[in-house]
Amino acid sequence: MEVILKKVLVLFACWMITGNLFPSDCSYTIPQSKVDSTVLSHYTPYIKEELKDELALQDDERTHRFTREYGYSFFKMAQGDFSFTPPPEFLQEIGALVCEALGHEPVEFTNIILSNYDEDFSLEPHVDINEEDNSKDFDFYFDERVYGIIIEPDLSGHLYFVKWEEGLVPPLNLEPIYSLSEEAGTVFCLQDELRKFPFFHGVSKVSNHRISITFRTVQEMGSSTLQ
Repeated sequence: MEVILKKVLVLFACWMITGNLFPSDCSYTIPQSKVDSTVLSHYTPYIKEELKDELALQDDERTHRFTREYGYSFFKMAQGDFSFTPPPEFLQEIGALVCEALGHEPVEFTNIILSNYDEDFSLEPHVDINEEDNSKDFDFYFDERVYGIIIEPDLSGHLYFVKWEEGLVPPLNLEPIYSLSEEAGTVFCLQDELRKFPFFHGVSKVSNHRISITFRTVQEMGSSTLQ
């Protein structure tokens, strides 16, 4: 009976995501879990305090969001600047909670992004640079596992995945092959096939407000983890 119930739930999820009860793409998923809300509430005041300071605005035809990067900055590294801004200790603690909730060993993250989405903001589908997908020949890439946690969910804005094999800039209107159901404290890990081309991930248009944190480890191309 339990097996049948699980199959029914999977089919229902497929229907909610794609409108089709039997799409083959419903096999796609990512590791996910949840941090207890009581534990998360301990860190909420620290996060809110960080959001009081001015964040960088990504604002173009494909992406709209406020961010702050800690550790090594992607945008600075892309320009050859490998200066390091130590993340607040509480962010490393949240990162450890994310890993533990997924049954993974905690690591010291060297790139952490606090993202703040207002109404109508979104993040374009993209691939985080990895050892295989580095079309711009950067001197760095991000480790296999990319982690995230939802601090404040939105009714319509959520993590989603698309598949596009015709280049590195997929259309913004592609039908998602998988979407994450988000609650406060939802944690996830991007890894394996959904971490790499031809799979892209983004955040759909936000109707009210969404806050999330991304945790990555920077690797130097042809070398070891950057410290």
